[in-house]
Amino acid sequence: MNSTPRARSWLVIPAIALVALLSLGANPLSAQTAEGTVITNTATATYTDANGNTYTAASGSVSVTVGFQGSLAVTSPAGASPSSPSTDNTVTWTITNNGNGPDQVVMGASSTDTDVAGNLRYVYNAVTYTSLSALNTALAAPGDSIPAGASITIGVLYDVQAGEGGNASSVQLTATSTRTGGDSNNSTTLVTAVLAGTVSVASDNPTIDRLPSNGTVLYVETFQVGSGLTGTADINLTASIAAPNAATVVLIGIREQGAASWEVPPSTTISFSSGETRTIEVQYRVDGGVGDAGSSSTVTLTATGPAAAGSPTAADDHVVTIVGPSLTVTKTAHASEADALAGAPTLSVDPQPGQTIWYRVEVTNSGTASAVMTGGSNGISDDFSSLPVTYVASSLNQTGSPITWTTLAESGAVITGTIAAGIPGGGGTAWFVFAVVID
Repeated sequence: MNSTPRARSWLVIPAIALVALLSLGANPLSAQTAEGTVITNTATATYTDANGNTYTAASGSVSVTVGFQGSLAVTSPAGASPSSPSTDNTVTWTITNNGNGPDQVVMGASSTDTDVAGNLRYVYNAVTYTSLSALNTALAAPGDSIPAGASITIGVLYDVQAGEGGNASSVQLTATSTRTGGDSNNSTTLVTAVLAGTVSVASDNPTIDRLPSNGTVLYVETFQVGSGLTGTADINLTASIAAPNAATVVLIGIREQGAASWEVPPSTTISFSSGETRTIEVQYRVDGGVGDAGSSSTVTLTATGPAAAGSPTAADDHVVTIVGPSLTVTKTAHASEADALAGAPTLSVDPQPGQTIWYRVEVTNSGTASAVMTGGSNGISDDFSSLPVTYVASSLNQTGSPITWTTLAESGAVITGTIAAGIPGGGGTAWFVFAVVID
């Protein structure tokens, strides 16, 4: 009986590869065949002739050695949050060799902002390398290849400069195989410097006296606002009036000193760099009247940092007290010029016609603000033109007056006087004396 020639093909698998395949269970092809594995493929032909004679089988085989196929996985934390400033911060990268044989790598590194993550150094096998080239020299040593399935770790040390809070830098490490058929992979960690710190507010005039604005006069007070934050950030500035508002102070606006316009209502946000101090002006009007002298109100400036820094807050007060002048005029009669200048007792007996009388006119400001006496309707006037007396020529003088009269004159039995600087409050006094003869 004739038989049909048959061909058989055999895959010869070394024992180590067979064990590996059996261990994979349902997914025998999920792992790469190990480098160096010899795959021998044999084809065998058996045959007979037309009369059914059997002949020796013929076969042919070929062996293939599996080469290196690199596969690298580089991983690192998604982010890091160092302080600003700080040194020797560390992020660790892991390089895993998923290839089918031992691999050796060369590393690359980059930082997008060296102020946030700079002066990179590298820790490998507990040794710190101050440069990338020094690290790669160590990685190139014959004993520093990475076995298949194994990993190495590289720690990256970096420094953060002052004033970088809130800023970020992408730090990337790239591993590249040095072998033919190798791989390259990288991982990036976003380094964000922590924004922290404090803000400060200090009033340049903790207390001040103000006259009523009379509907038009506006006052400006200054505060020093400082940023103790670790980076550039926006600070909110708000002015307010503490109750009770006895002095009826009305806030108008706020601005940084030198700005062209006022922010109304009095609240604004200004960007401060780390360590910067700026002068902030608060504008207000005093609507209290002259009868409100002595009453006070508190103007408060509050600075608040961003939520990213924990919303640090600081405030300081400026106390406004309404002031006003209060004049009293005292006029006394004396027997002599010396008595008048000394304020000695007045006349002891009633004077007679033809007798000389010396008058002393004393003006005292017991109020809390200067009394303006600059002329026109503001000044002293003593009119004795309708009295039965005659002015003694050249008798008018102010010898010994604590405050000097700017002008002091007699004309037509009327004495007038001005004090350009005003009479200060709290008991400021000015006087003059003059003589008349009773007609």
